[in-house]
Amino acid sequence: MSQRPSPLGQRVADSARAVELSAVHGVGTPNPLPRAWPPGAEPAAASYRVNALGWAVLGVLGSALVSLLLVACLGRVEVTTTALGALRAQSGPRPALARTAGRVMKLSVQPGALVLAGEQIALLDATELLVQVQTRQAQVEWLRELHAAAGKVARESHDVSLRALEQKEVVLSARRRLKERAVQRGRARVANLDALAAQGAGTHQDALSGRAAADATRDELLLISQQLADISFERAERRRAFETDELVRREQLHDAETALDEARSLVELSVIRAPEPGQLESLLVSEGQVIQAGDVVARVVPNGKLGLVAFAPSRDAAFLAAGLGASVEFPSLPVTDFGKGRATVTRVAGDLALPAEAREVLGREVAGEPLVRVELEIEDDASWRRLSTRLRSGAAVIVRIETRKRRIITLVFDFLRNWLDA
Repeated sequence: MSQRPSPLGQRVADSARAVELSAVHGVGTPNPLPRAWPPGAEPAAASYRVNALGWAVLGVLGSALVSLLLVACLGRVEVTTTALGALRAQSGPRPALARTAGRVMKLSVQPGALVLAGEQIALLDATELLVQVQTRQAQVEWLRELHAAAGKVARESHDVSLRALEQKEVVLSARRRLKERAVQRGRARVANLDALAAQGAGTHQDALSGRAAADATRDELLLISQQLADISFERAERRRAFETDELVRREQLHDAETALDEARSLVELSVIRAPEPGQLESLLVSEGQVIQAGDVVARVVPNGKLGLVAFAPSRDAAFLAAGLGASVEFPSLPVTDFGKGRATVTRVAGDLALPAEAREVLGREVAGEPLVRVELEIEDDASWRRLSTRLRSGAAVIVRIETRKRRIITLVFDFLRNWLDA
Protein backbone atom coordinates (compact mmCIF):
# COMPACT_ATOMS: atom_id res chain seq x y z
CA MET A 1 0.00 0.00 0.00
CA SER A 2 1.52 3.31 -1.10
CA GLN A 3 1.97 6.22 1.41
CA ARG A 4 0.15 9.51 0.58
CA PRO A 5 2.63 12.48 0.43
CA SER A 6 2.25 15.37 2.84
CA PRO A 7 1.36 18.84 1.48
CA LEU A 8 4.86 20.14 2.34
CA GLY A 9 6.49 17.20 0.60
CA GLN A 10 4.22 17.71 -2.42
CA ARG A 11 5.27 21.36 -2.71
CA VAL A 12 8.98 20.50 -2.42
CA ALA A 13 8.58 17.78 -5.09
CA ASP A 14 6.82 20.18 -7.45
CA SER A 15 9.56 22.76 -7.00
CA ALA A 16 12.28 20.18 -7.69
CA ARG A 17 10.46 18.94 -10.78
CA ALA A 18 10.10 22.50 -12.12
CA VAL A 19 13.81 23.13 -11.65
CA GLU A 20 14.71 19.90 -13.40
CA LEU A 21 12.41 20.63 -16.35
CA SER A 22 13.82 24.15 -16.63
CA ALA A 23 17.36 22.79 -16.80
CA VAL A 24 16.47 20.27 -19.55
CA HIS A 25 14.08 22.22 -21.73
CA GLY A 26 14.89 25.79 -20.87
CA VAL A 27 13.14 28.29 -18.59
CA GLY A 28 9.47 28.60 -19.32
CA THR A 29 9.46 25.74 -21.92
CA PRO A 30 6.91 23.07 -21.16
CA ASN A 31 8.21 19.53 -20.92
CA PRO A 32 6.58 17.48 -23.66
CA LEU A 33 7.64 14.22 -22.06
CA PRO A 34 6.94 14.45 -18.31
CA ARG A 35 8.92 12.04 -16.24
CA ALA A 36 6.97 9.28 -14.71
CA TRP A 37 7.80 8.83 -10.96
CA PRO A 38 7.42 5.41 -9.48
CA PRO A 39 4.68 5.26 -6.94
CA GLY A 40 5.95 6.44 -3.50
CA ALA A 41 9.35 7.74 -4.75
CA GLU A 42 8.47 11.48 -4.90
CA PRO A 43 7.33 11.88 -1.25
CA ALA A 44 10.40 10.05 0.03
CA ALA A 45 12.79 12.46 -1.76
CA ALA A 46 10.94 15.52 -0.46
CA SER A 47 11.03 14.21 3.11
CA TYR A 48 14.75 13.58 2.85
CA ARG A 49 15.38 17.12 1.72
CA VAL A 50 13.33 18.54 4.60
CA ASN A 51 15.19 16.43 7.17
CA ALA A 52 18.57 17.54 5.81
CA LEU A 53 17.63 21.20 6.05
CA GLY A 54 16.42 20.77 9.64
CA TRP A 55 19.62 19.06 10.68
CA ALA A 56 21.65 21.88 9.14
CA VAL A 57 19.68 24.48 11.08
CA LEU A 58 20.06 22.47 14.28
CA GLY A 59 23.80 22.24 13.69
CA VAL A 60 24.12 25.96 13.24
CA LEU A 61 22.07 26.62 16.36
CA GLY A 62 24.06 24.12 18.34
CA SER A 63 27.37 25.65 17.25
CA ALA A 64 26.13 29.09 18.19
CA LEU A 65 24.98 27.82 21.58
CA VAL A 66 28.33 26.15 22.26
CA SER A 67 30.14 29.32 21.25
CA LEU A 68 27.96 31.38 23.55
CA LEU A 69 28.62 29.00 26.42
CA LEU A 70 32.36 29.17 25.82
CA VAL A 71 32.26 32.97 25.72
CA ALA A 72 30.14 33.06 28.88
CA CYS A 73 32.48 30.72 30.72
CA LEU A 74 35.78 32.16 29.54
CA GLY A 75 34.89 35.80 28.79
CA ARG A 76 35.22 38.53 31.38
CA VAL A 77 33.66 41.98 31.64
CA GLU A 78 34.74 45.05 33.61
CA VAL A 79 32.53 45.76 36.63
CA THR A 80 32.33 49.44 37.49
CA THR A 81 30.90 51.43 40.37
CA THR A 82 29.19 54.67 39.48
CA ALA A 83 29.82 57.53 41.88
CA LEU A 84 28.68 61.14 41.84
CA GLY A 85 31.15 63.82 42.77
CA ALA A 86 32.61 67.22 42.03
CA LEU A 87 35.90 68.84 41.15
CA ARG A 88 37.70 70.14 44.22
CA ALA A 89 40.99 71.85 44.92
CA GLN A 90 43.48 69.32 46.25
CA SER A 91 44.29 71.52 49.23
CA GLY A 92 40.59 72.16 49.78
CA PRO A 93 38.61 75.39 49.47
CA ARG A 94 39.36 78.18 51.92
CA PRO A 95 36.38 79.59 53.82
CA ALA A 96 35.81 83.33 54.02
CA LEU A 97 34.44 83.87 57.52
CA ALA A 98 32.37 86.67 58.96
CA ARG A 99 34.35 88.43 61.68
CA THR A 100 31.36 90.15 63.22
CA ALA A 101 27.60 89.82 63.25
CA GLY A 102 25.44 91.91 60.96
CA ARG A 103 23.23 92.09 57.92
CA VAL A 104 24.73 91.45 54.49
CA MET A 105 24.38 94.76 52.68
CA LYS A 106 26.31 94.02 49.47
CA LEU A 107 27.86 91.09 47.59
CA SER A 108 30.86 92.44 45.70
CA VAL A 109 31.64 89.37 43.52
CA GLN A 110 29.79 86.42 42.06
CA PRO A 111 30.60 82.67 42.12
CA GLY A 112 33.20 81.72 39.55
CA ALA A 113 35.02 85.05 39.69
CA LEU A 114 38.76 85.23 40.25
CA VAL A 115 39.72 87.10 43.42
CA LEU A 116 42.94 88.37 44.93
CA ALA A 117 44.05 87.88 48.51
CA GLY A 118 42.28 90.47 50.65
CA GLU A 119 39.80 91.44 47.94
CA GLN A 120 36.35 92.38 49.20
CA ILE A 121 33.75 89.63 48.80
CA ALA A 122 30.86 90.98 50.82
CA LEU A 123 30.02 93.98 52.99
CA LEU A 124 27.95 93.97 56.16
CA ASP A 125 25.71 96.83 57.21
CA ALA A 126 27.88 99.11 59.36
CA THR A 127 25.81 102.31 59.40
CA GLU A 128 26.03 102.76 63.17
CA LEU A 129 29.73 102.05 63.12
CA LEU A 130 30.28 104.59 60.38
CA VAL A 131 28.41 107.18 62.45
CA GLN A 132 30.67 106.35 65.39
CA VAL A 133 33.70 106.74 63.18
CA GLN A 134 32.56 110.16 61.99
CA THR A 135 31.75 111.28 65.53
CA ARG A 136 35.04 110.13 66.94
CA GLN A 137 36.91 111.56 63.98
CA ALA A 138 35.36 114.95 64.68
CA GLN A 139 36.19 114.58 68.37
CA VAL A 140 39.81 113.79 67.58
CA GLU A 141 40.11 116.78 65.28
CA TRP A 142 38.53 119.05 67.90
CA LEU A 143 40.86 117.76 70.60
CA ARG A 144 43.86 118.25 68.36
CA GLU A 145 42.92 121.86 67.71
CA LEU A 146 42.05 122.48 71.38
CA HIS A 147 45.21 120.88 72.66
CA ALA A 148 47.32 122.72 70.14
CA ALA A 149 45.86 126.06 71.30
CA ALA A 150 45.98 125.10 74.98
CA GLY A 151 49.50 123.84 74.60
CA LYS A 152 50.57 127.08 72.97
CA VAL A 153 49.03 129.18 75.74
CA ALA A 154 50.45 126.92 78.44
CA ARG A 155 53.88 127.06 76.86
CA GLU A 156 53.84 130.84 76.68
CA SER A 157 52.61 131.15 80.29
CA HIS A 158 55.20 128.66 81.41
CA ASP A 159 57.97 130.53 79.68
CA VAL A 160 56.82 133.87 81.15
CA SER A 161 56.71 132.42 84.68
CA LEU A 162 60.13 130.88 84.27
CA ARG A 163 61.57 134.19 83.08
CA ALA A 164 60.01 135.96 86.07
CA LEU A 165 61.46 133.40 88.43
CA GLU A 166 64.81 133.74 86.77
CA GLN A 167 64.73 137.52 87.22
CA LYS A 168 63.67 137.16 90.81
CA GLU A 169 66.45 134.66 91.35
CA VAL A 170 68.98 137.08 89.88
CA VAL A 171 67.86 139.86 92.23
CA LEU A 172 67.88 137.62 95.28
CA SER A 173 71.28 136.27 94.35
CA ALA A 174 72.62 139.82 94.21
CA ARG A 175 71.05 140.63 97.57
CA ARG A 176 72.54 137.48 99.05
CA ARG A 177 75.99 138.48 97.92
CA LEU A 178 75.49 141.88 99.53
CA LYS A 179 74.26 140.33 102.73
CA GLU A 180 77.16 137.93 102.81
CA ARG A 181 79.59 140.88 102.67
CA ALA A 182 77.49 142.67 105.32
CA VAL A 183 77.70 139.62 107.53
CA GLN A 184 81.48 139.59 107.16
CA ARG A 185 81.68 143.29 108.05
CA GLY A 186 79.36 142.75 111.00
CA ARG A 187 81.61 139.98 112.31
CA ALA A 188 84.64 142.21 111.99
CA ARG A 189 82.83 145.06 113.76
CA VAL A 190 81.71 142.77 116.59
CA ALA A 191 85.30 141.61 117.01
CA ASN A 192 86.53 145.24 117.18
CA LEU A 193 83.85 146.24 119.68
CA ASP A 194 84.70 143.25 121.84
CA ALA A 195 88.38 144.22 121.74
CA LEU A 196 87.63 147.88 122.65
CA ALA A 197 85.38 146.78 125.48
CA ALA A 198 88.12 144.53 126.79
CA GLN A 199 90.62 147.43 126.71
CA GLY A 200 88.15 149.81 128.36
CA ALA A 201 87.94 151.97 125.28
CA GLY A 202 84.38 150.94 124.60
CA THR A 203 81.33 149.81 126.40
CA HIS A 204 79.77 146.39 126.52
CA GLN A 205 76.56 147.96 125.33
CA ASP A 206 78.19 148.90 122.03
CA ALA A 207 79.51 145.34 121.69
CA LEU A 208 76.07 143.92 122.28
CA SER A 209 74.54 146.29 119.76
CA GLY A 210 77.08 145.37 117.16
CA ARG A 211 76.47 141.67 117.78
CA ALA A 212 72.69 142.19 117.42
CA ALA A 213 73.20 144.01 114.13
CA ALA A 214 75.40 141.19 112.86
CA ASP A 215 72.78 138.61 113.86
CA ALA A 216 70.09 140.58 112.01
CA THR A 217 72.25 140.65 108.92
CA ARG A 218 72.76 136.88 109.11
CA ASP A 219 69.00 136.38 109.48
CA GLU A 220 68.40 138.45 106.36
CA LEU A 221 71.01 136.34 104.55
CA LEU A 222 69.27 133.14 105.63
CA LEU A 223 65.93 134.56 104.48
CA ILE A 224 67.35 135.42 101.08
CA SER A 225 68.85 131.93 100.80
CA GLN A 226 65.44 130.49 101.69
CA GLN A 227 63.80 132.61 99.01
CA LEU A 228 66.32 131.39 96.45
CA ALA A 229 65.57 127.79 97.44
CA ASP A 230 61.86 128.51 97.14
CA ILE A 231 62.43 129.86 93.65
CA SER A 232 64.20 126.64 92.60
CA PHE A 233 61.35 124.58 94.06
CA GLU A 234 58.72 126.78 92.41
CA ARG A 235 60.52 126.46 89.07
CA ALA A 236 60.53 122.67 89.41
CA GLU A 237 56.86 122.66 90.42
CA ARG A 238 55.84 124.81 87.49
CA ARG A 239 57.83 122.62 85.11
CA ARG A 240 56.20 119.51 86.56
CA ALA A 241 52.73 121.06 86.33
CA PHE A 242 53.37 122.10 82.74
CA GLU A 243 54.56 118.62 81.79
CA THR A 244 51.62 117.05 83.65
CA ASP A 245 49.14 119.21 81.79
CA GLU A 246 50.86 118.35 78.53
CA LEU A 247 50.72 114.65 79.40
CA VAL A 248 47.02 114.88 80.27
CA ARG A 249 46.28 116.56 76.95
CA ARG A 250 48.26 113.89 75.11
CA GLU A 251 46.44 111.12 76.97
CA GLN A 252 43.09 112.66 76.13
CA LEU A 253 44.04 112.88 72.48
CA HIS A 254 45.46 109.34 72.55
CA ASP A 255 42.25 107.99 74.09
CA ALA A 256 40.20 109.70 71.40
CA GLU A 257 42.47 108.36 68.65
CA THR A 258 42.30 104.88 70.17
CA ALA A 259 38.50 105.02 70.19
CA LEU A 260 38.60 106.16 66.56
CA ASP A 261 40.91 103.26 65.63
CA GLU A 262 38.57 100.83 67.38
CA ALA A 263 35.59 102.16 65.45
CA ARG A 264 37.53 101.90 62.21
CA SER A 265 38.54 98.35 63.12
CA LEU A 266 34.91 97.45 63.67
CA VAL A 267 34.07 98.92 60.29
CA GLU A 268 36.90 96.91 58.76
CA LEU A 269 35.50 93.78 60.41
CA SER A 270 32.29 94.35 58.48
CA VAL A 271 34.22 93.83 55.23
CA ILE A 272 34.57 90.13 54.33
CA ARG A 273 37.69 89.55 52.27
CA ALA A 274 39.18 86.65 50.30
CA PRO A 275 41.67 84.67 52.43
CA GLU A 276 43.79 83.64 49.42
CA PRO A 277 44.02 84.34 45.70
CA GLY A 278 41.93 81.94 43.65
CA GLN A 279 38.44 81.38 42.32
CA LEU A 280 35.26 82.06 44.26
CA GLU A 281 33.66 78.62 44.39
CA SER A 282 30.40 79.56 46.08
CA LEU A 283 28.57 82.26 48.00
CA LEU A 284 26.66 80.90 50.98
CA VAL A 285 24.77 84.07 51.89
CA SER A 286 22.47 86.51 50.14
CA GLU A 287 21.94 90.24 50.41
CA GLY A 288 19.78 91.14 53.38
CA GLN A 289 20.62 87.97 55.30
CA VAL A 290 21.65 88.35 58.95
CA ILE A 291 24.76 86.37 59.86
CA GLN A 292 26.75 85.77 63.01
CA ALA A 293 30.46 86.03 63.69
CA GLY A 294 32.24 82.91 62.45
CA ASP A 295 29.66 82.04 59.76
CA VAL A 296 31.07 80.89 56.42
CA VAL A 297 30.18 83.52 53.83
CA ALA A 298 31.99 82.12 50.81
CA ARG A 299 34.52 79.53 49.70
CA VAL A 300 37.60 80.36 47.67
CA VAL A 301 39.47 77.67 45.76
CA PRO A 302 43.19 78.51 45.83
CA ASN A 303 45.05 78.58 42.56
CA GLY A 304 46.42 75.10 41.91
CA LYS A 305 45.68 71.61 40.63
CA LEU A 306 42.16 70.22 40.86
CA GLY A 307 41.19 66.83 42.22
CA LEU A 308 38.02 64.76 42.46
CA VAL A 309 35.83 63.93 45.42
CA ALA A 310 33.09 61.39 44.74
CA PHE A 311 30.63 59.35 46.80
CA ALA A 312 30.16 55.70 45.88
CA PRO A 313 27.44 53.33 47.15
CA SER A 314 28.46 51.63 50.37
CA ARG A 315 27.57 48.19 48.93
CA ASP A 316 30.67 48.47 46.72
CA ALA A 317 32.98 49.67 49.50
CA ALA A 318 34.62 46.24 49.81
CA PHE A 319 35.91 46.49 46.24
CA LEU A 320 37.18 50.07 46.44
CA ALA A 321 40.87 50.63 47.03
CA ALA A 322 43.61 53.10 46.23
CA GLY A 323 45.15 52.63 42.81
CA LEU A 324 41.98 51.68 40.93
CA GLY A 325 41.39 53.37 37.62
CA ALA A 326 38.25 55.28 36.72
CA SER A 327 36.68 57.09 33.82
CA VAL A 328 35.38 60.61 34.40
CA GLU A 329 32.43 62.22 32.68
CA PHE A 330 31.22 65.79 33.06
CA PRO A 331 27.47 66.33 32.56
CA SER A 332 28.14 69.90 31.46
CA LEU A 333 30.35 68.71 28.58
CA PRO A 334 28.83 66.11 26.19
CA VAL A 335 30.96 62.99 25.91
CA THR A 336 30.43 62.83 22.16
CA ASP A 337 32.06 66.24 21.75
CA PHE A 338 34.66 66.37 24.52
CA GLY A 339 35.28 62.75 25.49
CA LYS A 340 36.10 61.41 28.92
CA GLY A 341 38.90 61.87 31.39
CA ARG A 342 40.85 59.34 33.41
CA ALA A 343 41.52 59.34 37.14
CA THR A 344 43.12 57.17 39.79
CA VAL A 345 41.72 56.47 43.24
CA THR A 346 44.04 57.93 45.90
CA ARG A 347 41.99 57.44 49.06
CA VAL A 348 38.88 55.62 50.23
CA ALA A 349 37.30 56.71 53.49
CA GLY A 350 37.02 54.09 56.19
CA ASP A 351 33.66 55.32 57.47
CA LEU A 352 30.38 56.18 55.85
CA ALA A 353 30.03 59.76 54.67
CA LEU A 354 27.80 62.06 56.67
CA PRO A 355 24.86 63.67 54.84
CA ALA A 356 26.32 67.12 55.52
CA GLU A 357 29.62 66.06 53.98
CA ALA A 358 27.95 64.85 50.79
CA ARG A 359 25.76 67.94 50.66
CA GLU A 360 28.79 70.21 50.95
CA VAL A 361 30.53 68.59 47.99
CA LEU A 362 27.55 67.84 45.75
CA GLY A 363 25.54 70.91 46.64
CA ARG A 364 22.34 68.95 47.27
CA GLU A 365 20.84 66.27 49.47
CA VAL A 366 21.53 62.68 48.41
CA ALA A 367 18.76 60.26 49.31
CA GLY A 368 19.08 56.49 49.27
CA GLU A 369 21.66 54.07 50.57
CA PRO A 370 24.71 55.19 52.56
CA LEU A 371 27.72 56.52 50.67
CA VAL A 372 31.48 56.23 50.96
CA ARG A 373 33.81 59.15 50.20
CA VAL A 374 36.37 58.46 47.47
CA GLU A 375 39.15 60.85 46.49
CA LEU A 376 40.75 60.64 43.05
CA GLU A 377 43.60 62.27 41.17
CA ILE A 378 42.96 63.26 37.56
CA GLU A 379 45.48 62.04 35.00
CA ASP A 380 47.04 64.98 33.20
CA ASP A 381 46.68 63.69 29.65
CA ALA A 382 45.56 65.30 26.40
CA SER A 383 41.91 64.59 27.16
CA TRP A 384 42.05 66.35 30.52
CA ARG A 385 43.94 69.33 29.11
CA ARG A 386 41.16 69.72 26.60
CA LEU A 387 38.49 69.49 29.29
CA SER A 388 40.19 71.55 32.01
CA THR A 389 39.94 74.83 30.11
CA ARG A 390 36.14 74.64 30.38
CA LEU A 391 35.85 73.39 33.95
CA ARG A 392 36.00 75.03 37.34
CA SER A 393 36.11 73.78 40.89
CA GLY A 394 32.72 72.51 41.97
CA ALA A 395 31.76 71.15 38.54
CA ALA A 396 29.61 68.01 38.76
CA VAL A 397 31.30 64.72 37.84
CA ILE A 398 30.16 61.17 37.12
CA VAL A 399 32.92 58.73 38.04
CA ARG A 400 32.90 55.10 36.92
CA ILE A 401 35.43 53.26 39.06
CA GLU A 402 36.75 50.00 37.60
CA THR A 403 36.54 47.76 40.65
CA ARG A 404 37.06 44.23 39.23
CA LYS A 405 36.44 41.80 36.35
CA ARG A 406 33.78 39.06 36.42
CA ARG A 407 32.91 36.15 34.15
CA ILE A 408 29.89 36.70 31.98
CA ILE A 409 28.21 33.49 33.15
CA THR A 410 28.27 34.70 36.78
CA LEU A 411 26.46 37.85 35.72
CA VAL A 412 23.86 35.71 33.96
CA PHE A 413 23.39 33.57 37.06
CA ASP A 414 23.07 36.72 39.21
CA PHE A 415 20.40 38.03 36.87
CA LEU A 416 18.50 34.76 36.99
CA ARG A 417 18.76 34.56 40.77
CA ASN A 418 17.47 38.12 41.21
CA TRP A 419 14.70 37.43 38.71
CA LEU A 420 13.65 34.28 40.53
CA ASP A 421 13.80 36.08 43.91
CA ALA A 422 11.62 38.81 42.53
